This record gives sequence, structure tokens and C-alpha cells, in this order.
Amino acid sequence: IYINIKDRITPLMPPFITINPVEYLSKYDRLERIILGAMWGMMIIVALYYLILFIFIKENSYLYHVFFILSFALALLHDSGYASELIWPDSSSLFNRLDTLIISLPVIFFLIFGISYLNLRESHKIWHKIIIADLLLIVLLLPISTISDLINPYSDSVIFEAIYIILGASLLIAIIICITPAILRIRHGFKPGWYFLSANIIFVALIIYYGSYGSDIFMSDISKVVSNASLHFGVILQFLLFSLGMGQKIRTTERERKEAQERIIEQLKENEKLKDKVNRELEEKVEERTREIVQQTAEIEAQRDELERQRDQLSEQQQEILDSINYAQR
Repeated sequence: IYINIKDRITPLMPPFITINPVEYLSKYDRLERIILGAMWGMMIIVALYYLILFIFIKENSYLYHVFFILSFALALLHDSGYASELIWPDSSSLFNRLDTLIISLPVIFFLIFGISYLNLRESHKIWHKIIIADLLLIVLLLPISTISDLINPYSDSVIFEAIYIILGASLLIAIIICITPAILRIRHGFKPGWYFLSANIIFVALIIYYGSYGSDIFMSDISKVVSNASLHFGVILQFLLFSLGMGQKIRTTERERKEAQERIIEQLKENEKLKDKVNRELEEKVEERTREIVQQTAEIEAQRDELERQRDQLSEQQQEILDSINYAQR
């Protein structure tokens, strides 16, 4: 067997090669397909469930969760080699050059989902800006690295190597910069943050285990499959914890909404009482003012009658005087 391996950055070690009978490989492959297939089926079911919730509830975090699950399932399917076998068997060489893109997609949707889940836009604006900056850096560098992989996957350009290093660092710190604001949200009483924090800590631990796992010829078949599928277990456990957290978030939101409604109802009742009080005071003032106007009107009419009486009296006196004068003249 002659093997020629090239790599852009890391030093290479001779590959660990085991030789097994075909019958054993068929049995092991069948067991692995059953376990991994069940896990991918669970991911698709969870994604469909939250897609239905998004359609009916119109909550954006559900849609981000759907994209996160599907992109992660695609990345695991691609990493395990089953994507090249089952989905794009005639384009394996092309998609093998898109490793960086396929791995980056779940990280991008994870950051978007984390912002929405933790509600960082209103609660922690500084961390919101930090995560947005990391997200923009990934989005800007990802097309460059993808084009480089498609054109020349073995390029030794210093610029492209620097891009890969920065992009890799941005992907690695994505989980860390979401864990920190989750802790801050928990300290401020945001209970769903516990699920987010626990899910990411467990997932990171399983990533470390998956990365440090080595083949052991003395392990049983089921142990080998479980060890190989540890990352899948971590992803599913992360999704389930996220689901519990989103359920807790829904309950919290519903409770806050009910409390807000009760406060609004109480305020409306207070406003109604105040309105009745103001109306009564206005009615009393109107009645008082009406009485004053009626009294003033009566006084004015009395004065008018008195003036008319005096006028008539003066007219009579004037007529008598004129009659006397006329009589005297005659």
C-alpha cells in the first residue's frame, strides 16, 4: 500500500491502519448505520417539530433552531462519510473541498440562535456586539476560504493560511462567547439560561472526548460505535437541552405576559375608577354651576322687572306732569 498525504498547515503523522475481515466490517458497518441513522432521524424529527412551532407561533428563535439542527446534521453526515455515499456520491471530490463551509454553517446558526435565545439585543448589548462582530468575521472570511478550497485546495499562500487561522479561531471561540453571556443572564434570574449553559458545556466536553478518542482493538463493537458517535450523542443532547430551555422560556414568557395583562387590567380598573370619580366631580361642578347660573338668571330677571316697574312709574308721573301743564295752559 502506497499512501501520499498532503496537508496545508499541521505536521502529518503516519496513519493508524487496521486490517479486518470483510465479514467483521459488514457487521460493524451495519451496527454503526443503525445507531447513526437513528440519531439523524431524531435530529430531523426535532427540526420538523420546531419548524411546525415556528409556522404557528412565528417565533424567530424556533426557525434559527431548525437551521442549526439541520446544518449540524449535515456536517455530521458529511464528516462521517455517509453524505458522500448517500447524498452526493458523484460529487464527493467537490464537497470534500467544502469542508470549511459545511463546518462553519452550524456555527453561524448557533451564534444567531444564541443571540435570539438569550435575548442579548435588549439584555446585554455589549455581548451582542461582540457576537455580531465574530459572526460578521466568519461570514466575511468564509467565502474567501471556500473559493480558495474550490480553486486550489493545496495552496500554500501565506494570506490564505492566515485567513484559515483567523477563521478557525473565530469558529472555536463562538461557543465561548455565547457561554459567558449565558452566565450573566443566569445571574440576572434568566432560568432558561441554565439549559443553554449546560448544553454547551456537555457538548464541549464530548467534543474534547471525541477529539482525544483513539481506536482500541480490544473494545467491543458497540463501544467503538458509541465512541465514534459521541459527537452525535452530544449534538442530540444539546438539542434536547435547548428544547427544554425553549420550553422554559415559553413558560416564562407566558407567565410574564399574563402578569403584564393582569397589571394592565388592574391599571384599567384604576383608570375606570379615576374616570368615574372625575365624572362625578364634573357632574357636581356642572350642577353647582347650573344652580349659580339659574340664581343669577333669577336675580337678573328680578332686576329687569324692577326696572320695568320704575320705568312705568316714571312714564305715569311724566304723563301726569304733562297733563297738568296742558290743563294750566288751557
